This record gives sequence, C-alpha cells and structure tokens, in this order.
Amino acid sequence: MECSNFKAAAQRFFEAGKSVDFTLICGSDKYPVRRLLLALHSVYFQRLFHNDFKEAISGECELHDDHPAAIALMVKYFYSFDYATDASTDNHFANPLEMHAQVYVVADKYGVEDLKQLACRKFTDLVPDIVPQNLDPTDAIRILYTATPDQESNKLRKVAMTAWSLLSHRIVGYIGQAAVDRSSFVTCLSWL
Repeated sequence: MECSNFKAAAQRFFEAGKSVDFTLICGSDKYPVRRLLLALHSVYFQRLFHNDFKEAISGECELHDDHPAAIALMVKYFYSFDYATDASTDNHFANPLEMHAQVYVVADKYGVEDLKQLACRKFTDLVPDIVPQNLDPTDAIRILYTATPDQESNKLRKVAMTAWSLLSHRIVGYIGQAAVDRSSFVTCLSWL
C-alpha cells in the first residue's frame, strides 16, 4: 500500500474543491487546483510558478490546443496518481487507445513524466485486446505521430505500430470484411 493515505487525502481535497489557489482553464472547462500539486507533478507548472509568469500572478492558466477530456484526466491524476474513465470522459474519445494517446500527449506537453509512463502502460495493456474488442488504433496512431516529438515518443509509437500490426493481420485474414477503411490503412502504413 504505497502512499494510500496521502492519495485518499488528496482525492478528498480534489472532490471537495477546498484549499484551491489556482485555476486551469481548457475550453469551457475550469479546474480549481492546488499550485503545490501542479508543481510537484509537472515541470511546466513548476517553471511557471517559480519564474512568476503572468499566469502565476493571475492565478489561472489557459491550456490551449489540448484535448479537454485529456486535461480532465490529467487533473484527476494530479490528485489520485491514476486516471480512470467514466461516462463523462468515455464519450470524448473514439476508443480507449485514443484516450491513452491523448493523455500521453498532454503529459508530454506539460512534463508529467509519471503520467506519461502510466498512459504508455495502459495503452500497452490494451494491445492484446485490439482484435477481440474490435478497437481501431488509427486515431491513436495519428495522434502519436502528429502531436509528440520523435525522440520522446518512440516507445509508445512502437507499441502503436504493434497494435496496427495486429489489426492489419485481421484485415488481411478477412479480405472484403475489413473493419478499417482503406484511407486509414494507407495512412498508417505511411508512418511505418
């Protein structure tokens, strides 16, 4: 039981919305949070607070060009050291592979290394389920190849290509009954 009391206390603070001193804004969503937790988890926020940027002074930070549901999951992670899907996040992603890819992208962008590793692990754990659950990895692959730097995402990109390989074997096995459209197939092949 690693840090279970701390995790439980942090989760209660998040749920109660008390002792907040900063607001993250992503689109129309606002997240009241603690600066301390942001700085402890994120290199980006640590620099923001230590260098007195305008966001640190104003007490709020707008997160542009990010997937709002992925930001919501990142905020959950700050307080619980995990993220889980529920009805409020599930319908924002094509499938769980895309969700974990989007979480990986925001974790990479904001320097949340432990969350990056968790998203990679959760993505990897789903790969064996690609065929049985009929999961299409094309959106996740596109996200990983367009929204992450080459040097940072090599491991997850390789896992994504493994996922694609599993699905492509299924397509080849069921010629004429492919679950993935031709353009998605060609696009993913171009990234190999």
